[in-house]
Amino acid sequence: MARHSQSSEQGSTQDATNSASQQNASGLRALAGAGEDGEKLDLWAALGGVRGLVEAVAPFLVFIVAYMVSKQLLLALGLVGVLLAVIIVARLIQRQTLMGAFSGMLVTLVSVAFAALQNSARDFYSPGIFINAGMAVLLLLSVLVRKPGIGWILDQFFPEPLMDRLRSAYTKATWVFIGGFTLRLAVEIPLYMTHNVDALGIARIITGVPLFAVLLAASWMIIAPARKKLAETDKD
Repeated sequence: MARHSQSSEQGSTQDATNSASQQNASGLRALAGAGEDGEKLDLWAALGGVRGLVEAVAPFLVFIVAYMVSKQLLLALGLVGVLLAVIIVARLIQRQTLMGAFSGMLVTLVSVAFAALQNSARDFYSPGIFINAGMAVLLLLSVLVRKPGIGWILDQFFPEPLMDRLRSAYTKATWVFIGGFTLRLAVEIPLYMTHNVDALGIARIITGVPLFAVLLAASWMIIAPARKKLAETDKD
């Protein structure tokens, strides 16, 4: 009995820990809690909270303001580099992992390098355009082969894959993200081609975190009802 009680207690604790970790998860991992009892999408946590927002927006904001005011590319890039160094040092001092911000920092570093090598302010945004185009193509291919990309990512967080049982919902959510990437390209490419650097920077911020929040919310509304229905079917 004691062992059973201890096991039940450990199981309950583990369930609570898993639930809490999903509630506090950022990025696409936040969708792993969609449809679970009592789970609601915490957009603030999904976007990384204050730190996540600052680390995502600040480099582009610094570049936009610095370049608009000075029209000096190297100065703007230098300030972005200093900001990235501050972000890294702050995380190290607080003994926080760099992995959470690694992808964002890597893209920013590549953007700085690309703009410096091309000696062109608009090319600060080139890597982002290429990444969005690549993601749109990859997700489209995943839908065509009936392995929707968003579902494949979410299945990595579950003990057992749900692809076969949630394929329809996963496909719709993947189309949501395809639409988001396509919208970014539709807005940014014309600005890039016309060398409208200031407007391109503003567009990057608007189609960054705010658009990602909309994509997460829309995907949650698609996946949550499907998972709830699946859970009710399993109970029956």
